[in-house]
Amino acid sequence: GGVIVEAQIETAFRLTKGKDGWRIAEARLGAGQWEDFELIEEALRREKVRRTNDLLRQIADGLGAYKSDRGQFVESGRIAELLDFLSPRYVKSPQRVDLWGKELEYQGSATTYRLISYGPDRKSGTKDDLIIENGALKSGAN
Repeated sequence: GGVIVEAQIETAFRLTKGKDGWRIAEARLGAGQWEDFELIEEALRREKVRRTNDLLRQIADGLGAYKSDRGQFVESGRIAELLDFLSPRYVKSPQRVDLWGKELEYQGSATTYRLISYGPDRKSGTKDDLIIENGALKSGAN
């Protein structure tokens, strides 16, 4: 594993007032260096999307290997049950939740499956959903 370093960092935030109240506009990351907070948020969002896609891909690869061994996908409507079938042989360290803390969704029959993360907005059926269908990456809201 890694090493955990605990540090206290002093920072400052610049707030702006909009019609729905105060929000962070900028954060200071170091001596006098102000960063646009939206850029920081966007970078975090993209990194979480990337890591969640990696997570989905690991499970999809496990499903692919399972199917080539057993001749079919796992028939289930629950991610926990799916991971019971795949772990530890097909997926080493399975995770049931995405990087926004929401449980992944799995719908699988013998011949097809869909793996879904609700994405940054944490809502089902919107365009930021992350979906792998039968091994192929799909975009949300379709």
